[in-house]
Amino acid sequence: MKKIILYIVSIVLNIILYFLLQVISSFFEFGLLGSGDFASKNAAGISFIFLLIHIAILFFGFKKRVIVKDITMLIINALLAVTLFFYYAL
Repeated sequence: MKKIILYIVSIVLNIILYFLLQVISSFFEFGLLGSGDFASKNAAGISFIFLLIHIAILFFGFKKRVIVKDITMLIINALLAVTLFFYYAL
């Protein structure tokens, strides 16, 4: 039961982290590219960079055993971040 609750908390925190990083990504996109047609074409690239940062944070948390305690949880959270990226950014 404790493991299931840890999985649920980890997934919820992962989704919150994804959206937090994408908000920061939007500010970076606007600051670097401005607004307009050029910015909308390159938005996926900046979001992809923040996806890589997200996966690096997950991997660092796995190595330090902070919230991601086992490899299954790391794979689930990484796949969740990638699918959220494909759904919202592309």
